[in-house]
Amino acid sequence: MLSSAGGASSFLVSRGATLLSLIPFTYPVASQFLSGLHVTWLILAAVLVRSKGSAIGTGLLKGLIEMLLGGNNVFALLLSFTEGLVAETVFATFQNTRTVSVYLAGGLSSASNLIIVTLFFLPQLPFWVYAAMFVASFASGLLFAGYLSSQICKVLPASLKFK
Repeated sequence: MLSSAGGASSFLVSRGATLLSLIPFTYPVASQFLSGLHVTWLILAAVLVRSKGSAIGTGLLKGLIEMLLGGNNVFALLLSFTEGLVAETVFATFQNTRTVSVYLAGGLSSASNLIIVTLFFLPQLPFWVYAAMFVASFASGLLFAGYLSSQICKVLPASLKFK
């Protein structure tokens, strides 16, 4: 269900990012302000299920749904897989400090999309532009994926949380 929600909402998030890019002198940094919304679903799945591979699986299914809905091409699958892989790596590394890992996984997973976007879509840009994009994307991941996911988990009844 989280993959479906993420795949369906991704189209709207992408359109919102495109609108933000229309603000003068903000391209391409402004589009990264919403990147954490793409990752929220992966982080939420990993936190609720607490099973290895849940973020990758959610990411792959989310990317497949995005691809099938026609909003994106095969790169949506690659982006979502990369985001899920980064989230899984963070959760495996910081397994004892759950709160820190949720925020860090959200931030780094959100910023990981820059790898794919830079390799395939962006023209050569100065280093400071890439740094600004990373900071914007990381902050978005902290806010939307990290904070939002942890707050959603706090309000869910215990019966919905997998052990």
